[in-house]
Amino acid sequence: MQIFSEVERIVKQACVTSAFYPESSWVHSQNVAKIARSLAAKNKGNQLVAYAAGLLHDLGSVRYGRENHHWTGARDAAVILKSLGFAPSFVAKVTHCVYAHRGSVNVKRKTRESVWVAAADAIDHFVRIDELISVTKNDLLLEEADARIFLLEKFKRDWEKIPDEARPLVRKDYEKALSSLRKPRLFP
Repeated sequence: MQIFSEVERIVKQACVTSAFYPESSWVHSQNVAKIARSLAAKNKGNQLVAYAAGLLHDLGSVRYGRENHHWTGARDAAVILKSLGFAPSFVAKVTHCVYAHRGSVNVKRKTRESVWVAAADAIDHFVRIDELISVTKNDLLLEEADARIFLLEKFKRDWEKIPDEARPLVRKDYEKALSSLRKPRLFP
């Protein structure tokens, strides 16, 4: 759809020009969008809401940094979607998903799509270990060992974002991610 191409263009531009996160944040946003759309399809949910929210879920991070990115991202997502002419009900659903995607803040996920976007974010984290170590070290100014400890806690929160019915599908990736984080790298 042409209108979603514009959302993709806006998010990609924000990612590739970000002062906070590497260009790979665009790959993460695409992955989360695709995973969220797939989860919505399998569960008879709104695939367009899930896809748009997946694209936009980390917009606050790439524009303003990690702190409160669920809030800044939801705010910016609303502005973007309204400017592109999306219906207010669609905007509200997408912005709720963006606002509720984090595991480190206590925000109730009120829709199935918000659960799937949060789960998709977690699922993509489990397969991006080296990138997340690097981003965490730079973002939080941590040594590698401390970044690994931080990510172990993050991944435990991420696991909680995944609905019970989806856990068997990603358990191996989760366990592999935890195992990888527990092993120190020999070379940086």
